[in-house]
Amino acid sequence: MRMLPQMSATILAFLAAASGIQTGWADQFADDHADGPVGATPANFGGSTAGSVEIFIDRDFFSFTVQGGTQYTITATPTTLDDLTVLVRSSDGEGVAQEAHSVGAAAAVLEYVQPSGSFPCFVDVRGFADFAIGAYTIQFQQGAIVDTDLDDLPDVWEQQFFNTLANGPGGDADGDEMTNEEEYLAGTNPASASSLLVVTEVDVAGPLPQVTWSSSPLRRYHVQSNSTFPTGNWVTMGTVTGFSVSATFDDPAGSAPNRAYRVEIAP
Repeated sequence: MRMLPQMSATILAFLAAASGIQTGWADQFADDHADGPVGATPANFGGSTAGSVEIFIDRDFFSFTVQGGTQYTITATPTTLDDLTVLVRSSDGEGVAQEAHSVGAAAAVLEYVQPSGSFPCFVDVRGFADFAIGAYTIQFQQGAIVDTDLDDLPDVWEQQFFNTLANGPGGDADGDEMTNEEEYLAGTNPASASSLLVVTEVDVAGPLPQVTWSSSPLRRYHVQSNSTFPTGNWVTMGTVTGFSVSATFDDPAGSAPNRAYRVEIAP
């Protein structure tokens, strides 16, 4: 197969702009599924849906609502497509909660578990390699979370990060002071010390203090303050949905000299 030069996408985009095409040159091609959240195809649970990557920058979006306590299996099988990538994206269609890739003609199987909450989400299917085009089929399945060792950690989650079921919920495999169970609930990586739920900044320079923390897609957070820290009570100021790797909240109460902040996963 003859490969096009890497500059082709840039050249074509430039020619489209020069011709006065306002919608982007990719929109001039027929497309079977929407390229983003708007108009995404509803997921067909229990059935099979055909799709095609018509041009090498094509993305096919499917939509459904993840529910807490549910395990999802998404299987995308190339037919004429050389290889593909499947991504579970956040409610805004941007943040990536999980991804899987096919190897050659083999299927890409993505198993995702949602511990709590209910969130609209999207599945993004695209070619894995540059200039990969062709057809595929996609199947969606859902069911109860499987936990054969009864340790409150889903089997697929343990296999994904540890390749074993031997790590218990109270362990801290990466030494970041979050237990394995806390990492599962937070959507962080229990095998990476740099992946954890933590307040990264409190900015008091603006009109309202702004709290920033490391977040995960498809998670909801309570932002709490304590005005007489280290004594006093923690009060929930608001609840924020995570879309990507960082989230912020402006404290409507304004600044106070001894006020402290913390963030916790909301049910």
